[in-house]
Amino acid sequence: MVKTVIIGDSLAAQRVDDGFLKQERWPFLLSEKIAMKLTNLSKGFSTTTRLRNTEVTNYGINSDLIIIQLGIVDCAPRRFRMWEMKLIFKLPSVVKLPVLTFLKKNRDQSVDRAYVNLENFISNITCFYKLAQPPIIFIKILPASEQFISINPKIKTIIQSYNRALDNLSSKLDQFYVLDVPEKIVSQITLDDGYHLNKKGHQFISQELQNIIINEVLVK
Repeated sequence: MVKTVIIGDSLAAQRVDDGFLKQERWPFLLSEKIAMKLTNLSKGFSTTTRLRNTEVTNYGINSDLIIIQLGIVDCAPRRFRMWEMKLIFKLPSVVKLPVLTFLKKNRDQSVDRAYVNLENFISNITCFYKLAQPPIIFIKILPASEQFISINPKIKTIIQSYNRALDNLSSKLDQFYVLDVPEKIVSQITLDDGYHLNKKGHQFISQELQNIIINEVLVK
């Protein structure tokens, strides 16, 4: 039985607002296909900074396989830096709402305000790889759908740059595999928000992971 830990954001977590059962999500679907003892550490709004958490690292050290699905929260261009959001949401509502309205009108989404820049994204993953026990499968950031681009026009190119970094890591690091999602199918496997997985998306990720595990990981 493969002792597996999943470290993800809301794409791998048990969400409450999409109506899907645990049994319909890719972590469960994968565990039905391959005998594994599964620990899912995923939670919404996670970035690769979580990979520096000692508890998360310890799970990685004590596993046979690590699957990571992080990145979109790291790279997305923002109107507000994380510290700004935390500060704003501490304000009373009578102050907070006018401040948010003003800044949204006068600020564009900027790569400079991404929560984790590209250099730190690479560093977080590399440090985790050195401490934890490979093999690691990293599910690349889903390409931006037209719906997503309409909300965040700069998102496509930034996702591409972070995914290129993952490809580069895969070429350099032993037993570091990447799962690539073709751009042409993104609209078919995501919900109306243009990013979170629909049922077909969960089935696709599960099947692609199964292929990597059987054809690459387990044959090593």
